Amino acid sequence: MSITAGVERSSNGLIWPTNLGDIKISVDERTILEKKIVSSKEKLSPRTASNEPMFYVPKSPLCPRRLDIGHDHAFVVLNRHGGMPMFDKTGAQQKSIKFVWDCISGSFWLKKRGRRDKQDDALRYVRYGLAVGRSESGFPRIVNDSCSASSKGKSRYFEKKASHSLPEWLKEFGPNFDVGDIIGLVDALRKIHAARYEPAKFCSMFVKGSYSSFGTTHTLFHGDISPNNIICEARKDEKTGKTFPRLMLTDLSNIGDLSKLMWTPGWASPECIQFAKTHTKYQEMCTSDFLAKYGAVKDAWAMGLILGSLLRGGFHPQYEDHLPRFSFITSKLTIDDSGRVVDERGLADITQEEIDRKIDVLIAEASSDGVKALWNCVKKYLTIDPEGRPTMAEYSISMS
Repeated sequence: MSITAGVERSSNGLIWPTNLGDIKISVDERTILEKKIVSSKEKLSPRTASNEPMFYVPKSPLCPRRLDIGHDHAFVVLNRHGGMPMFDKTGAQQKSIKFVWDCISGSFWLKKRGRRDKQDDALRYVRYGLAVGRSESGFPRIVNDSCSASSKGKSRYFEKKASHSLPEWLKEFGPNFDVGDIIGLVDALRKIHAARYEPAKFCSMFVKGSYSSFGTTHTLFHGDISPNNIICEARKDEKTGKTFPRLMLTDLSNIGDLSKLMWTPGWASPECIQFAKTHTKYQEMCTSDFLAKYGAVKDAWAMGLILGSLLRGGFHPQYEDHLPRFSFITSKLTIDDSGRVVDERGLADITQEEIDRKIDVLIAEASSDGVKALWNCVKKYLTIDPEGRPTMAEYSISMS
């Protein structure tokens, strides 16, 4: 979804696409919505340190779109009226994500949802947790949905839509990253791993094992670190005039989810593959013990592969799937003629010797101290034994 003719500011300060057809809104609808937005903002109570007031306006015959109003945003939900569906990788309609237009920033956002326990508890660490290093740039902007609770145990939030996924950025601009950009991504995941999380009672209905007991905490984790779950926005260096990517983690609705072991093909850690080999039934895969123990170090393995691939110029160019740029990974995969992974059980057979041999060569060839420090991180994160692999909170770097 993009804007074809730029944006314009109306007399009351709200920003709209110059071509309203981009968001499938008519001129008459825009007039009605502006009146609702302005009147709703006047009703907002003052902002305080502990309260961010928001105002929900449901869709009705007098208001053609649902609105969510706050001091810093005025969201118009677009999907319910006039179309604009989202689609997943298989082409199926994605009903849990909707397009949203923000009349304050003049940008697209996405309305997402997840289980109430994850959203109301785990996601708060991303919104309000202590920023470490450059981690404040490692997440997209997130705003609570003012009407988030529902009888189905779902909660909803708004996430600012980025211009590119990481693979899209690499295809269009190439790997024009500096060390600071990459470290911002590292520190974003460290911010998650630095938190201890207690699953809500709602979660215990979906998971098995001792960690499903309410009151037991574990290290928070993302759950599916992969290229398509990293997004990019352009940032301009005022001194040089060059444009660089701001790398951010997305797909945050699964943070801390103990109910299902998941990964993107090619990015699974060896212990996940081994666990899947010995737990073939769906019910066995839905155990909380394994993820509570290894969820964060599973993230670290995948992030190590991401960092190493970025330092080497992007993901493997031979394959349709965006795979790590390491032969000790791709040599263990069965890949079909279209370049997609069809069997990854061989990842359980990777040895520490072949990993260290390759990484040591890359450390020796590093062009700067910063790059060398990143490669040392990669080596730590690519430890075969999950008991000896650190989380991002246990081993990371930060540079000014």
